[in-house]
Amino acid sequence: MFTQFWVAGVAVLISITVASGTMSARMLLLLTFANGIGLAMRMPVFAAIVPGLVPRAQLAPAIALNGVAMNASRIIGPIIAGALIASAGSVYVFALNAVLSVVAGFVILRWKHEPTPSARRASASSARSASACSSCQSSRMHTVLLRVALFFLQSIAVLALLPGRARPARRRRARNALLLACLGVGAIGAALLLPRLRQRMEFDRVVRDGTLLQSAATAVVAFAPNVAVAAAGMIVAGAAWLVANTLSVSAQLSLPDWVRARGMSIYQMALMGSSAAGAALWGQVASLTDLRASLVLAGRERHACAAAGAALPSSRRRRWKT
Repeated sequence: MFTQFWVAGVAVLISITVASGTMSARMLLLLTFANGIGLAMRMPVFAAIVPGLVPRAQLAPAIALNGVAMNASRIIGPIIAGALIASAGSVYVFALNAVLSVVAGFVILRWKHEPTPSARRASASSARSASACSSCQSSRMHTVLLRVALFFLQSIAVLALLPGRARPARRRRARNALLLACLGVGAIGAALLLPRLRQRMEFDRVVRDGTLLQSAATAVVAFAPNVAVAAAGMIVAGAAWLVANTLSVSAQLSLPDWVRARGMSIYQMALMGSSAAGAALWGQVASLTDLRASLVLAGRERHACAAAGAALPSSRRRRWKT
C-alpha cells in the first residue's frame, strides 16, 4: 500500500513539473529514479503474495495469469496514453497514473491478510539471515539468478533500442506504442500456452528454446524493412519472455514462505540489475557502431547465453513438478 502511494506521489511531481514547464533531462532522470525505488520495493512483495493466494500446484498458472495482467497493461496503457497525449497533453497521462495508483492503494488497504504462524514468530533480523542463507546457499537459486541475469542482459536490447528504430521523430511515439503492444500480445499468447508447455516440454528446454527464440526475434526487428515485419518480430519476442515467467516460478518454489519476499527481492535485483547493465551496454554499442549492429550483436550474444545456461546445473531437471 505504501509503495502505491509512493508511485502516486512521484507521478504528481512529474505532472507538476511538466505543467509548469520546468521539466529537464536531469529532473526526468531523478524522478524516474524515484519511481524505480517505489517499483523496487513493490515488486518483490507482490511476487511473494501470489503463492499465498493459490495452492502450490497452481502456482505456475497463477504467475502466468499475473503476467497476462501485466502484459495486458502494456497493450492498453500505450493506447490510453496516446489518446490522452493527442487530446489533452502529457500532464494528464501522469495525473491518471497517480489516480490509478491511489485507487490501487486503497484496494490493498481493504484487503485483510492474516500472517502465517511462522511469519509471526520470525524476527526481522532472523528473517534477513534466513533469506540470505536460503538465497545464497541454494544451488537451485544460484542457477535461477544466473539464468535470469543472462537472459535480461541480452533481451533488454530490443526494448532499450526500440525508440531509435522509427524515423522521422514525429512517428516514433505511434510506432513505439504499436511495437510495445505487440510485445504484450506475444507475452499473453505464450502465457495462455503455458499449461500445454508444462506437459510437453522440460523446464530446461523452455528456458533454452525461449532464449534462442528471443535471439531470432531481435534479428527480425533489427532488419525489419517495415512496421509490419517489426511488429511480427516483437510478438515473437514477447512470447519468448515466457523464460522470465518460467524462472520466476522456479525462484518462488526455491524459497520458504516466510522469507519469500526478501528472496524475491534478490531475484528482482538480478533481473533489474542485468536489465540496466544491458541497456547501458547495448546503447553504448549502438553509439559506437549503429543501432542495427548493436541488435545483431545482442542476438549473437544470446546464443552464448543459451549455451551457458544449458551448461548450468538444472534447477528442475525433468518435469515441472511442484
